[in-house]
Amino acid sequence: MLSCTSSFHHHVSLSSFHLPDDTPSTFLPVSLITSAVVSQCAVISTMQPWTTKSFQCDGMKGRYVNIVIPGRQEYLTVCEVEVIGRPPAVNIALGKKVTQSSVYLGGVPERAIDGNYASNLEEKSCSQTQKELNPWWRLDLLKPYKIMTVSITNRGDCCAERLSEAEI
Repeated sequence: MLSCTSSFHHHVSLSSFHLPDDTPSTFLPVSLITSAVVSQCAVISTMQPWTTKSFQCDGMKGRYVNIVIPGRQEYLTVCEVEVIGRPPAVNIALGKKVTQSSVYLGGVPERAIDGNYASNLEEKSCSQTQKELNPWWRLDLLKPYKIMTVSITNRGDCCAERLSEAEI
C-alpha cells in the first residue's frame, strides 16, 4: 500500500550539465558520464502539492536538464518542467527531446513538457516512472542554453513527497 502525504520537506537540488557537441543525445546514465560539467542551480526544501515553484539559475549553461532520485527505490512523477533560457527568454523545453528510465501507468516523459500544468496523474498531465532504484527523467535542449529559470509543477492528487531528495 502506498502512503501519500500532502507536502514534503526534503532536499532537492537543481542542476544542468553540458556534454561535448559530438555526444549522442541518446541516454547515458548520469553515473557513467565522467566528462560532463555539472552545475547546481538551487535546492528545494519545501514544495506543496498542486504548486509550481521557480528557481533562479542565473544563466548557468547547459544542454540537458535532469531529474534523478538517487540512492532509493521510488516512483518519479513530474507534472510540468519549464526551462527559461536566454536567448530567447521563453520556455525552451517545449517540443524538445525527453526520455526517462521507465514508464508507469502511461506517464510518458513528454507529459512533463507539454505546457499542461494540471497536476493530476489521471488527467494524463504528468510523467511517471516505475518504482525503481535511481529513477530519472532527462530533457535534451538540443543545444546549450544559458538557463535563467527552471520551474517545476509538483503532483497534487497524491504522493507529492515522491520528489523528496530528487536532484534536478
